[in-house]
Amino acid sequence: MADEFDDAVRNRLRKLDATPVDTSRLDAGIRAAIARRQSTLVWRLTRPLAAVAASITLLAILAGVLLTSSGGEVMASPAQMAQVHRDILANRVAVTKVDSIEAASAALSRQSGSAAPALPQPPEAHVMACCMKSIRNKTMACVLLQDAGGTPVTMSVARSSDMKLPHDGAHVARDGVDYFTHAADGLNMVMTERAGRIVCLISDLPTGKLIDLAARLKF
Repeated sequence: MADEFDDAVRNRLRKLDATPVDTSRLDAGIRAAIARRQSTLVWRLTRPLAAVAASITLLAILAGVLLTSSGGEVMASPAQMAQVHRDILANRVAVTKVDSIEAASAALSRQSGSAAPALPQPPEAHVMACCMKSIRNKTMACVLLQDAGGTPVTMSVARSSDMKLPHDGAHVARDGVDYFTHAADGLNMVMTERAGRIVCLISDLPTGKLIDLAARLKF
């Protein structure tokens, strides 16, 4: 009896061995599962990168909005102001040689008419040259001074309606006046708003001396 059972099992196995097996559906299912897993993995890896790219784009848009306020004022960056000072010293911009603030005001008025803002009178400083600069179609008067020690200082003046005072620098309050300090390209600068004008002093002088000079400007 056992022999008959064994023979039956062997016959059944021989038949199964001879029967062709179609594994194409199984293979396709496995491949589809792997593809889905890879797609999910790629999506998870690229999702943070896409978020970063979107954030960078948003920051760029916000930066462009912040540079121009609702009133139409523009904001010159410390790097731009430092470049103005460097360009004047290196004669990379056309300047008019003058020897007083009155002469500078007259020269700037001849160049730009009513577009030139009124210049404050700096104390104990020799006036050397002046020019007009334009930032995003807003005019700014630049006067090259020389302090009592012979160090060149660029005084940039613009109307408050045209230029916006940046508040991101270090803040110093003196005698009820706010001063904002910045540094760029090895230069120090002090910015303040007085009498309807934005004034920026740029030099390699220490910040404290620039604040002293700004505090003694006569408007």
